[in-house]
Amino acid sequence: MEGNARTLLELQYDRSSAATPMCHDASQLISRATGLHGATKLARRRRPVCENRLARECDATSATGPPLRDEVASANARATQTLSILLQIVSDPELNLDRETGAMRRSGVPLLACAIGIVVAAGSVGANPRAGVRTTERATADSDEIALGAALVAQFDKDRGVAATPQTQRIEAYLQRIADSLGRHIVRKLPWRIHYDPHPGIKSGFALPGGHVVIWGGVVAYMSTEDEAAAIIAHEIEHTDIGQVAKRIDSLTKTGRDVRNASQWRWQEFGATYGEVPEKLCDFEGSKLIVKAGYSPLGMKRLLESFIALGKVHAPSDPPNRLIADRVTQIDKQIADEHWESLTKTRPLRLPP
Repeated sequence: MEGNARTLLELQYDRSSAATPMCHDASQLISRATGLHGATKLARRRRPVCENRLARECDATSATGPPLRDEVASANARATQTLSILLQIVSDPELNLDRETGAMRRSGVPLLACAIGIVVAAGSVGANPRAGVRTTERATADSDEIALGAALVAQFDKDRGVAATPQTQRIEAYLQRIADSLGRHIVRKLPWRIHYDPHPGIKSGFALPGGHVVIWGGVVAYMSTEDEAAAIIAHEIEHTDIGQVAKRIDSLTKTGRDVRNASQWRWQEFGATYGEVPEKLCDFEGSKLIVKAGYSPLGMKRLLESFIALGKVHAPSDPPNRLIADRVTQIDKQIADEHWESLTKTRPLRLPP
C-alpha cells in the first residue's frame, strides 16, 4: 500500500479502503472547521471517535502483515497529531480569526492567510510538494465558477468599502499586467483578474473562484522588486490552477449550497489558508510559473524572507516561524534542483504614482 498524506488535516490513501472511512471523518471534521469558527467543540466532540476509528482500522489490518499494519499505525499517529494541533489552534486565547478580513492574527501582529498559509496543516514538513499537485476533475463548470467569483468580488468591495481611485486603478492595472504575463503559461484558461485593496495593514492576498485574485496594499508596500509581486500573484493563481479553490467549492456545495446562488456564499470562505502542504504546492508551482514568465525565483524567496523579517521586527526574541522557514528551505532546494542558480536578475518594482 502506498500511503500519501495529501494534507495533515485531510488524510487520503490511494489504495487503502480500510483507512478511507477514518480519512473521510477527518476530512469532514476539518472542512466543517474551516475558518476555525465553532471548531473547538466540534473537534473535542469528534476527536475520540476519530482516534478510536483509526485504532480499529489498525487492528483490523494486523493480519495483512507488518508493512500494511505499520502504515496504518503511522496514519493513526498522524491523525492524532492533526487533531491535537487543531485543538491547540482553536483553543489558544491569543489566536483569533479576524472576521472582517479572514487573516490570522496573534498578539495584534498580522499573520497571513493564503499568502503565508500560517495555520498548521498537512503531513510531514518534508512531504513531496508535487504529490497530487493538480486536480482536473471539477463538479462546477468554469462559467459558473467565474460568475460566482465575480459576485464575491462585488461582495468583497461592498463589505470592505473598497472604492476605486485614480491611484488604486493605476496600481491595479500594473499588477494586472504582471498577471497577464503569467497567464500565458497557466494551464486553466480563465480570465485571471487582479483586484487591489489598498489597506496598508493587511499583508496578504487570496484567490476567489473563477480566476479572481485579491492583493492587499500591505503586502505590496514592502516589496522592492516586480519579481516579488509576480510571486504572490502566481502563488494565489496556483490555488485556482491546481484545483484547490474548486475543491473548496465542491466541498461546500455538498452541504446543499447552489453555486449559481451567490447570496449563499461569502468571500471570507476563500480567504482561509489551505494548509501547509497545499500552500507549499502553490509556492512550488508558483515559482515555476514566474520563471516561465521571465522572473527570478528569488522573487518567491525574498517574499517569504520578508515575512520572516517582519515577524522578527514585531517579536525579536522569538525564533523564525517554522512553517515559513520551511518554505524558504523548499525554494532553496527547488532552485538547486531546477538549476536556477543563474536566474538572479530581478526587475525593480515600478508602482505608478
